[in-house]
Amino acid sequence: MLFWGEDTSYDLGLWVTNGTAAGTYELTDIAGADSAGIDPSGFTVYDGEVLFSGRDTSGDYGLWVTNGTAAGTYELTGIAGVSSTGLNPYDLISFTPTLAPPQIPPPNFFNNVDEAGILWRNANGHTELWNPNGSGGFTYDNLGVVNTSWQIAGTGAFNGASEAGILWRNTNGDTELWNPNGSGGFTYQNLGVVNTSWQVAGTGDFSGNGEDGILWRNANGDTGLWNPNGSGGFTYDNLGDVNTSWQIAGAGDFTGTGEDSILWRNATTGGTELWNPNGSGGFTYQNLGDVNTSWQIVGTGDFSGNGESGILWRDTDGDTELWNPNGSGGFTYQNLGVVNTSWSVHKIFA
Repeated sequence: MLFWGEDTSYDLGLWVTNGTAAGTYELTDIAGADSAGIDPSGFTVYDGEVLFSGRDTSGDYGLWVTNGTAAGTYELTGIAGVSSTGLNPYDLISFTPTLAPPQIPPPNFFNNVDEAGILWRNANGHTELWNPNGSGGFTYDNLGVVNTSWQIAGTGAFNGASEAGILWRNTNGDTELWNPNGSGGFTYQNLGVVNTSWQVAGTGDFSGNGEDGILWRNANGDTGLWNPNGSGGFTYDNLGDVNTSWQIAGAGDFTGTGEDSILWRNATTGGTELWNPNGSGGFTYQNLGDVNTSWQIVGTGDFSGNGESGILWRDTDGDTELWNPNGSGGFTYQNLGVVNTSWSVHKIFA
């Protein structure tokens, strides 16, 4: 448990307790906190961490994040439009958006054996790989501790290698790639700072050249692609402004052409669409019809083994379905039954 407390210096600090006197203590030496106390308030739990209002070294109140340790407690800085005297947040509340989820990352062939590995991340930033050992098990690869201001935004073969790299995004908009070095490790590539109004919406081989690009979406509806340029960098392709009622629900090779399409879902009407690559760097529109908004797209993948991606759906009552490609640009329906809603799809390796 976290709480506001006053110490022997009468400073207002962030305290932790496990319900015992021995397990109750103040988090001290928090970087960026006011010397007279961080004075926390407005606690709310979000995605395994706690957000709160706190006082920094300038005496201003900002939005802070903590994982319950001093090292894992930091202020969110670089937020556009904040007052010069601080954000001064209050009435914090955590919620789960009802929009369709972002694309589930592509297969993680991290060790070039064409078997999917598992990428793990701890609440304190510890990052690990479980690579398949060829005998049905896994070997452990410690990637170290990465500050929790950095989040994994996706994976993919960004440099044309047969091994997957890791795409990272910082809360300040900084964007980086960890590209495989061919020896089981990674090399660092800084892609620069991208305004935080832009979010990574997915990754995929949208150009059909064997290298994955990065699909971006702005809060105002702007949509763009970073396509690999063949020299380790990216070129920008503006896909236009798409009404924000439409969300990117996934990506995959739905047409069997070796190029990834973009799957869209309208959160209001249930409209479902594909943008299929046209072979000239653009996309053609395919209307898949309206699906009741009680159904959500929970993933995409080659479930039939024919080289084309299908769509996995889940209803609010737990009903689960597959749309498998029929080889003619459409889909056939497969009912997978009702799975108790205490179970949710976390990741698809396909």
